[in-house]
Amino acid sequence: MFKEPSVISDDMLKEATKLPENGQQTYEDVKNILRIDFLWEFKNITKLQLNNNHIEKIEGLDHLVNLLWLDLSFNEITSITGLSNLVKLQDLSLHKNNISSISNLHAFEKLQVFSIGGNKLSELNEIIHLRKFPELRVLNVENNPFCSNEDTEGFILAFLPKLVYLDYGLCDELKRSNAIEKYHLKLREVQSQEESAQKKAELEEEAKRLQEKYKEAFIDGLEDGKLFVSVFTDSADNVLPQLPGCSTIVERYPLKYTFNHNQCLIDASLIVSIIAISEELFNCGIRERDERDAEVENVIYSLSEAKAGIKENCLRLIEDFQTNKNARFEKLARLEDAREVQTSLEEYRKEINNLWNKLMGFEVSLMDQMDDIIKEFETTMNDLVDRFIQNVEDYMGTCRDAELHYYEQMSEHCFQLLERIAKNEVRLSLNEDLFEVNEV
Repeated sequence: MFKEPSVISDDMLKEATKLPENGQQTYEDVKNILRIDFLWEFKNITKLQLNNNHIEKIEGLDHLVNLLWLDLSFNEITSITGLSNLVKLQDLSLHKNNISSISNLHAFEKLQVFSIGGNKLSELNEIIHLRKFPELRVLNVENNPFCSNEDTEGFILAFLPKLVYLDYGLCDELKRSNAIEKYHLKLREVQSQEESAQKKAELEEEAKRLQEKYKEAFIDGLEDGKLFVSVFTDSADNVLPQLPGCSTIVERYPLKYTFNHNQCLIDASLIVSIIAISEELFNCGIRERDERDAEVENVIYSLSEAKAGIKENCLRLIEDFQTNKNARFEKLARLEDAREVQTSLEEYRKEINNLWNKLMGFEVSLMDQMDDIIKEFETTMNDLVDRFIQNVEDYMGTCRDAELHYYEQMSEHCFQLLERIAKNEVRLSLNEDLFEVNEV
């Protein structure tokens, strides 16, 4: 009798997670499930079997980050999505679905077993996407359209050199060698593309790391002359250089100014341009950040050394006390006179109190040392921050002066040009942007 397709429900989950009397987990594969849902509470499961259903889309699995084994075979899935968070996945079965491409499959670094047989993969080049799985050892691709190609096996062996089992059979190393020889040109091309992609990813990662560093140093947006470029960006005035005669002003800009500074090792009489100013501000920010990081490392080291020193002294006291205690207890065991026993116990109590007082004294000493270290750190850090703020104010003030001087020159030239236009001394066709600027 035909059963209506359903969504994973709470009752279904309760039934699926029941353990029988022998303690073994049971699986009921065929549930006519149409959509995956209600699995967000099962964050710790490592194995999930949802084969033989009517699932059309992979969803609702994002929270199963501990999943190692996933079976979605014999469903109606058309594309591979919703698996990017399953970074621990080792075994994935998508056998007998309607998948036509695996290009968007996430790069699972731990995936060892992958079954994609019985789907609609028509391009043999799809196999190349599996090269991003470094641990892949077992692969099933049978009954896909590209399997009609006579050299499917050779192509797979050549492009997946670490593969051990293909379509339930052990890979033939002789066939692999021959295939590598046959496809060596295409292999070299693919390897070159992978190297380029790897270098690009490394460069992007390095750029991201640098941006984080610049952000921590409060100088993001100052690198590569961006401060100078920002003067002409997002402003209606950036069309002014199109006016006759304005280009010479732009060519002379950044204008040069005398800049005095004594905290970033800049010569008091150094003549710098606005780009040089922004570069110095950028470099100064890097130096200041390095100094702040050094202070943080220094305070951590100082605190660790203080604790280590106190710990060593405390342990020495405790060891000495333990040695004396053992000797005293041996002596007590030999005493027969009750008064001598009582006297020895009194002395023992005094030793305990003495140990306690010394340990507490070391603790107080440690707290005093830590307070001094932290106070010194706060003072030094505040001085560094104040100095950096003063540097920024000095640099930015000079930049503002340079920008103001530029726009004063530009405004003067524009007014003179407008007067000449009004007297018909100059004929000029203004585009919409220039017209709006001159109207202002």
